[in-house]
Amino acid sequence: MSQRWKEEEENLLRILIPTNSFNEIAEEFRRRHEKEIRGFELLRSSNAIYRKCTRDNINAASIQNEIDSCSEKWEQIKAITKEFKMAAERDTTGIIEEVSRKILCL
Repeated sequence: MSQRWKEEEENLLRILIPTNSFNEIAEEFRRRHEKEIRGFELLRSSNAIYRKCTRDNINAASIQNEIDSCSEKWEQIKAITKEFKMAAERDTTGIIEEVSRKILCL
């Protein structure tokens, strides 16, 4: 019975898949398993890693698409932030310089 992949395992797999073979990835998983690093309680074979990649369509091209998508989203966030800053600067120029305040103490 196969065990569910943990988030740490999937993250490492996505990092290693563009530049490593399944055997090299399995070796890194084995090292982390032997060091008892959290998230690597199970020993994953190169065959298990291959099946996971095939099942979830994890390959170098799909990883690059994810990176490109994140880059586009980050650029959108920066553009929106710039727009808000410019709007905030326009709004602050119309502030009355002398503000009269009344403080009531009981």
